[in-house]
Amino acid sequence: MVHDLREPLRTISAFTELLVQRIPMGEEDKEIAEFIVNGAARMTVLLDDLLAFSSVGAHEAPQRVDLQRAVVAAYGKPGQAIKGSGAKLTIAQMPTVWGNEGQLVRLFQNLIGNAVKYCGPEPPIIFVCAALKGAAWVIQVRDCGLGIAAENQERVFTPFIRLANRDVPGTGLGLAVCKKIVEGMGGTMWVESQLGAGSTFFFTIPVE
Repeated sequence: MVHDLREPLRTISAFTELLVQRIPMGEEDKEIAEFIVNGAARMTVLLDDLLAFSSVGAHEAPQRVDLQRAVVAAYGKPGQAIKGSGAKLTIAQMPTVWGNEGQLVRLFQNLIGNAVKYCGPEPPIIFVCAALKGAAWVIQVRDCGLGIAAENQERVFTPFIRLANRDVPGTGLGLAVCKKIVEGMGGTMWVESQLGAGSTFFFTIPVE
């Protein structure tokens, strides 16, 4: 279904770019064509995120997952701008949990990617750690970025809610996907943050 929706978007982009190459256009016409191409690209990203959101919990049976490996895989995911950002990532000793490895990689990819996108003028510093509390592991992903106002700390997990500047790429589904992944494993997710002082995202994973 999503593939079928992507195809006309690729056609729109390709033929718009072809028109720009073949037909003499003024600056205003070229700007309109650029809006069309960019809109199609944003729609493609939105479809991918919607697919990720709808497919959480619908695939493989749970298995043992090394969270250390999942964080490293998320950091080095091909096609992402995380490593090229100059981000400094520190990973404390992480446990092995019961879950879906692909979804946990996506979870960390979203959280680390957000730390990169919403950093201040300095290269982002990200710290990932885990602590056993009662019958659950509590995982932390901490950054030193722009932070989130107290009144918005619950809203950031709502699908399609975007609090940042529209110039920052995104669809408003990343954190909603993260929360759905965590809740699918029987855990909870929240954030503690202060404007200008960074954010710490917490989530729990029940002990096997």
